[in-house]
Amino acid sequence: MANMLDQVIQAVAHHGHVVILGRSGFEVLGGFADVIHVRLQAPFPVRVGRVMEQQGLSFEEAETAVKKSDKTRVAFVEEFYKVPWDSIHAFDVVLNTGKISPDLAANWLVDIAKVPVSSFEIDKPTTDSIVVDRILAETVSEVLNCDHTHR
Repeated sequence: MANMLDQVIQAVAHHGHVVILGRSGFEVLGGFADVIHVRLQAPFPVRVGRVMEQQGLSFEEAETAVKKSDKTRVAFVEEFYKVPWDSIHAFDVVLNTGKISPDLAANWLVDIAKVPVSSFEIDKPTTDSIVVDRILAETVSEVLNCDHTHR
């Protein structure tokens, strides 16, 4: 399952001009020079408050939901990718949305994404070097409602 997920993430990255949210994309695409790895985080109480507001839950329900989500994410990353959840070494940008509003963080990230990645990591390949199965590439284009790869 993890291997197929890696292939899908790489196929989407190869397509170009995409944002991949979660699914350990930071680890799967860690070796590519033209990928910007972002981690958005917030303190536990802030996340609980957001879940309460967004989902209309009580404090106890929201706290349980956030704990369950955290446990699932930690287990996935640590089990399949052998990376400690709290490690930030793999990220180019880390933003605390407990201090910076999510809207401001989103605006900053949009601005970052508009600038071509210039990398001093000349020893790393770019996502255009990823070899993608033809059927998977066609499926990605179909799902993205786009008939060509962006470069």
